Amino acid sequence: MVAPIVGPYLVIEYPDFLSEVHKVKKKQARPYNLDLAYSMNHWRGWDILHSSETGTITGPVKDIAWGVSSIPGYLRHFFATYNAAYEKLQSEISDSAGWGENIAQAGKTRVMINDRLTQLARFSIAVKHFRFREAARILRTPTPSGVSHRRAVSSNFLEYEYGIKPLVKDIQDSMKILTSDPGLRKVRASRSSFFNYNDRVSGPGFVTVDSQIGRIRIGLQAYVRVTNPNLFLANQLGLLDLALPWKLIPFSFVVDWFLNVEQVISACGNGFGLHLERGLTSVVNKGVRDYRGYTIYDSNGHTYINTNEKSQNHVEFTRTIGISGPVLVLKPFKGFSLERGAQAVALILSTLGK
Repeated sequence: MVAPIVGPYLVIEYPDFLSEVHKVKKKQARPYNLDLAYSMNHWRGWDILHSSETGTITGPVKDIAWGVSSIPGYLRHFFATYNAAYEKLQSEISDSAGWGENIAQAGKTRVMINDRLTQLARFSIAVKHFRFREAARILRTPTPSGVSHRRAVSSNFLEYEYGIKPLVKDIQDSMKILTSDPGLRKVRASRSSFFNYNDRVSGPGFVTVDSQIGRIRIGLQAYVRVTNPNLFLANQLGLLDLALPWKLIPFSFVVDWFLNVEQVISACGNGFGLHLERGLTSVVNKGVRDYRGYTIYDSNGHTYINTNEKSQNHVEFTRTIGISGPVLVLKPFKGFSLERGAQAVALILSTLGK
């Protein structure tokens, strides 16, 4: 009887005298329907030495001692990209609604909606009777008594952004959840990111310039089977939200701008009522490095410069069996989006106005 899977095997190839390819793979017997782990690394690089004193050039010499994972900050970008892919996969599995949080905030939400409806009614009456100044004043103040006009815009924005808007979205998502077919489905998601590292070091008699650029692409794939429909629906509706205590902490969403605390906590309950089959994680790393080192020295009354040039490329592909949960990581800062910037300004104005 032949074993269904044999290996792994290491295969080394040399496309040219400056390149090297390593493949680690397994083999399976018929009918070839099993998911197998696989990895491939393709390096290409060279060194060249220039001597201004002798006028000689040495090289190119093969140099493959560099990879994308050696770029400073790689792990932080890797985990941030993985977390983004994981979040996308969860959204592909099913929409989610936050009714647990809505119920916990029911009192505040009810008062907020009542205030807005009252405000709209008073505004309509003022316009109907041609009291336009009063109508403008009503729109600027959520509750006319005791609220400054300076805080009106920021307060309204935050109440819409964190009150009315999520509530409306939860209603829409809930309809999708309750009308969807939770059968066996194939789901997949991917995310990618670019990052770079530039360094220049100088001292007595030397200068080095190092430029490294990397790209990470992570793909997740699985077959999802609903094993407990009632538990699955309750979880997707947010009634079993493990991150609810965190969400109820004031301004916890600001922390989530920089740390994925809510995502890590919520991931503990993502499998309620579900069973993931044939999970696969694929990672593609691509990168290039350009290095220049200059050595300056005097000899026989002349100044000479020796130059060391490195040019290196690396492509890596790995496929592993299974899908792990998100990792708590400091998110790489890529600037504030327009929406997040508006949130930050509104928070500052609202806080200063108290």
